[in-house]
Amino acid sequence: MRVKGRETPVTIYQPLGEALTLAERDELDRYHDALALYRERKFDHAGAAFKALAADRPELALYVIYAQFAAVAPHQTGAALRRSRRSS
Repeated sequence: MRVKGRETPVTIYQPLGEALTLAERDELDRYHDALALYRERKFDHAGAAFKALAADRPELALYVIYAQFAAVAPHQTGAALRRSRRSS
């Protein structure tokens, strides 16, 4: 995540509590898999994975946002991506 006043991205962590339920562990594993696909630029697969997560948890906007990013990312050129990163 980019933080105002910093040049390099900052990692943000969210505490998940002491113990996760089986369903929470499954969701977290699916999220990590989808994020890995996105970072590998496998946008079709990442988008499908995030859409499935969003269908299961519609109250979490993060999954919808990643699915939307995956849908437009292949259409952006490298220059467009660099511009959007600088403006963040």
